[in-house]
Amino acid sequence: MNVLLYLRRLDLYSGAGQLVRMQATGLLKAGAKVRIRCQHGAVKFFIGTGLPVRPVSKAGARALNKARDHIIVDNGMQLSQANVSFVHSLVTEASVYLQRDDLDREIEREAAYFGELSVDTTIVANSNLVKKALVEHFGLNAQRIVVHYPGFQSKKFASKRVAELRQRARETLQIGADTPVVGFITSGDFHLRGLDLFLASANRIAAARPEVHFLVVGSRRLPAWAVTHPLIASGRLAYRPKNRRPELWMAALDIFLYAARFEAFGMVISEAQALGIPVVTSR
Repeated sequence: MNVLLYLRRLDLYSGAGQLVRMQATGLLKAGAKVRIRCQHGAVKFFIGTGLPVRPVSKAGARALNKARDHIIVDNGMQLSQANVSFVHSLVTEASVYLQRDDLDREIEREAAYFGELSVDTTIVANSNLVKKALVEHFGLNAQRIVVHYPGFQSKKFASKRVAELRQRARETLQIGADTPVVGFITSGDFHLRGLDLFLASANRIAAARPEVHFLVVGSRRLPAWAVTHPLIASGRLAYRPKNRRPELWMAALDIFLYAARFEAFGMVISEAQALGIPVVTSR
């Protein structure tokens, strides 16, 4: 069996990038011949995984629709003739929860994609929420949508590793072993995932419990409005950019506080639970 996996931007730090890696690894173990294609991120993805990936141009990506010698798996809502379309998130649904005026172009792109999508394409949603949104927003037949909840790397997020990881992370952060730590970790958009809501909650916790420290992990840098937050100036809030070792920072936490405005599934919640970290999150 020949399988072609496609995602426009391959990023090992993102949930979609991790899922492509798991898809490829599982298919290779099952004996399939796997090719991975992307427009951005091929070199870093190959260095990080060793998996067979090549970059393609925008025109080259469109040409993948004609690759009839492979089972085509589209992970980015780009290939309208794919055999399988994995839907990891929907901006159209996210816009219901966000007050932003910069989403119109992406909403139009999603509508065009599902309008052109082959009737023979199997659609895989990563949650019942996404399945419901696909039916409501795009009029798709619910019978052609399969719900498959994402997994996670169980070896990385094994509870037996917590003690070792916790000690290492806290030494790096220069936080005492018994100091309570509340954290926020995401590979996604800070606004969508509720960084401002986390910081507002952190202010209230800090006022009531002066011994508590805080940790934020995500993006390449904090937004300008967050850099001057009083908890950072006081040394009670530490920040680390997103990276390939979220389990290290997660193990440092006593509570994972995830006040996301919208999350199609939230793999990070499953990862925290696997490590035995208590989770407080939005519904």
